[in-house]
Amino acid sequence: MVFCKNAVIVASVCAAIFLVTGCSVKNNSIDLDSAPVIQFDQEWAVITEPYALFRQDADFSADTTAHGRRGDVICVTGKKILYSGNKQSVWYNFEQGWLPDTSVQIYSNQLKAQNAAAGL
Repeated sequence: MVFCKNAVIVASVCAAIFLVTGCSVKNNSIDLDSAPVIQFDQEWAVITEPYALFRQDADFSADTTAHGRRGDVICVTGKKILYSGNKQSVWYNFEQGWLPDTSVQIYSNQLKAQNAAAGL
């Protein structure tokens, strides 16, 4: 009986210690601003070429509006599929301009794109 009484006292003291330390107020915070956006209705691209030129329109002869580098992660804002004879080309629109599908790899969310960019 004494052993059970001691075990109950030890268990009670341990539980009290866990409750006190577990419930103590700490000044820890989580910064969600740096967390990637995971939207399943939005595509993201990673530039795969060492240097890519954004174009004003979905055409190689269009004026250059900006440039990007390999590993840049950017949000897709539009897409055009162009046909020239039997050839098909896809161009993606971004805030900076248009890039052909040969310059980018497309991902279903920002986290996947960032992980792929880290591997380049």
